Amino acid sequence: MFNYPLGVSEIIIETALNLANKGFFVDIFIDHKFLAMSPISFNNEKIRVFPVQSIDIPHLNLSETLSSFPPNYFKYIQFNKRFPHFSLYIKNILMMVNDTKYDILIGVEPLGLVSSYIISCLYNIPLIYYNMELYQLSNCRTGEAFLLKKLEIDASQKCVFSVLPDKYRTAVFIKENNVPEEKIRYLPISTGGEPIYEKGNYFREKFNIPAWKKILIYAGNIASWAMCEELVEAGSSLPEEYVMVLHFWRETTARDSFLNKLKQKASSNIYFSLQPLPRDLFIKAISSADAGLMFYRPIDENFTEIGSSSNKLSIYLKAGLPVIASDFKSVKEIFDRYKCGECATSPYEMKLAIDLIFKNYTKYKEGALKAFSDHYNFDKNFSLLLHEITNII
Repeated sequence: MFNYPLGVSEIIIETALNLANKGFFVDIFIDHKFLAMSPISFNNEKIRVFPVQSIDIPHLNLSETLSSFPPNYFKYIQFNKRFPHFSLYIKNILMMVNDTKYDILIGVEPLGLVSSYIISCLYNIPLIYYNMELYQLSNCRTGEAFLLKKLEIDASQKCVFSVLPDKYRTAVFIKENNVPEEKIRYLPISTGGEPIYEKGNYFREKFNIPAWKKILIYAGNIASWAMCEELVEAGSSLPEEYVMVLHFWRETTARDSFLNKLKQKASSNIYFSLQPLPRDLFIKAISSADAGLMFYRPIDENFTEIGSSSNKLSIYLKAGLPVIASDFKSVKEIFDRYKCGECATSPYEMKLAIDLIFKNYTKYKEGALKAFSDHYNFDKNFSLLLHEITNII
């Protein structure tokens, strides 16, 4: 893994836990900067997390090591402007895995795939690709970005199989990467464990929110693509019976200009939760809200085909929260099937969705728990994939 928030990635955390529970030993390699940004402690003797440092190893010549690879691999690694420490990551990870005999590798997203593919070829280890965030040609604005896409295409074609959340994302992936459908496996972005049936009180106590007020929670990135500004503006005009809490997954400080912009627009019923929570406390904190918010700017299929590919959606549903979300087909299909939420064209239009949910709240809450159990329960979803991994080994 490289440049990836491990501590809040349920799909990776649950994969490691499930493999360990079945007797496998799991090593997770991640660049030290992102591990520090999104840390996690597994407390499981079968799972080890290795922070990969950005320290040069002069005696390791990448040009020689990668001499048998197509030239684009060394070119991308050596001259990476966006992630200049990626070459050091590759060097260090090669040294770290040198004496370990792994039975299988899982590369997470394009940069994780590239590094895993190199190890796979050098040590003849079967490789699986976890692709949860589509990396599309339409978003490649620089030669470097196009080069990474070429490497993703090449490496993904050599994998035993690739894992994607659903058929919609798979259609895009197959078209762009020219990977046969029989080499695709499905795993919705989901989380494990039992659903939360009893409401918590974390945010009510943290912000002294009275019981008669309903809490709308946004939990995720502080970002324009997540329509945070629109959420704050729309939330500020809601009736006084509603409050909105925006909880961000990584520590956000007063130096963040976008956060300051949001604070300037926020009315007194908008609360900002800026300190990350431990994983075991996070889901309980979410359960103290009454409904979840999930909006995405429709940039491309990575955002619109989000019905089975949203971390926050699986968390909301596990916590028993009905959800108000972007009016995308992939989301509407889930909401129509389980009656677990309502869509709105934008945060500015979400008042009708809010009214519908709270007029029949019990029905929507039951739908949320049903959706989690049927579609977003990792333990259930992973069983077939676990069987295939076992067969490979």
